[in-house]
Amino acid sequence: MESAQLTFKRHVKKLRDDYVCRRMQAYLRVLPKVLAALLPDLDAFGPEPGSWPSVQRTLQAHPLFDSHFVVNEGSGNSWADMEDSSETRIPFDLLATAEAEKAFVDHREALLGEERLRSLRHQFGELLRETPLAPGQPLKEARLLLGGRECVEALPEAELALLYDDYQRLLGERAREALQELLQERAALFLHYAHTGAMVTQEDLAAISEKLAEDERWAALELLPQDRDLALIRHLGFVQWPIKEHCPAAAVGGATVAGAYSGCVDVNAEAFCAALSKHRAGGGGSGRSLWGPDGPLETTAAVRVRLKVLGSSGLAENLANVVKVSDCLDEEEF
Repeated sequence: MESAQLTFKRHVKKLRDDYVCRRMQAYLRVLPKVLAALLPDLDAFGPEPGSWPSVQRTLQAHPLFDSHFVVNEGSGNSWADMEDSSETRIPFDLLATAEAEKAFVDHREALLGEERLRSLRHQFGELLRETPLAPGQPLKEARLLLGGRECVEALPEAELALLYDDYQRLLGERAREALQELLQERAALFLHYAHTGAMVTQEDLAAISEKLAEDERWAALELLPQDRDLALIRHLGFVQWPIKEHCPAAAVGGATVAGAYSGCVDVNAEAFCAALSKHRAGGGGSGRSLWGPDGPLETTAAVRVRLKVLGSSGLAENLANVVKVSDCLDEEEF
């Protein structure tokens, strides 16, 4: 009889231990998410971020403490003695266990790792800006210039390549914009091709390239010759057929779904005049919004079209007078 009772007690104890273990594991699975929500960064850890007891006091003072934790108010001395088995909040005294402290340490180490990674990214970005790199220069060659800096050696290879590619895209965009300025400045080289419709030969491209080669803005794209040649061909196309679809400003302004070539003044001016005419035809009053290809063009009371005209011998004044008397704008709106 006594043997049977002992066996029964052992069985009950095992069932209870298994039950408590399952509850504990369930709480511990939730704990990392709770820590991430209540302690999203190292500043939220309180005055002693490395002390788990101090961080527990910080958690107790958190406005959302009662939403995630419950204090054992029963007669038992441990969370395992809580009678309400349906309670989904984490018993606060569970945080005193070694498993809970490990969850805290893992969370802290993850945040420290993220902070370290952000610091390395920033250092690498500063290093790239300080290093004379050319657009199109491979990372393998750039490493020789970057040296054995800590940020280069410590960053994961995938992260390093991603940051370098982003910076190369930025260098490429700047170089292409600078090249476009060069092509516009050297307009005399392209006058021969204006409005002639003559076929541009490879010899023509080579001759123009040779004359532009002395400028650093042309040389900047030495490692991206296809981009440079394409920009030259497109510019020649615009010189021969100056329509808004070939406008160089389209590459700067970018295309949109509602209206392409939003960087082109021709398109923006047409959109404004069309919207203004439609607004007037509909009887719209001051203060109502006008709509262009990319959305509202502000209100009629605030819209201003500012034109900067370059010309000589009165040409600028003549154009200004033409615009003032045009149908799309009243003189007081100019």
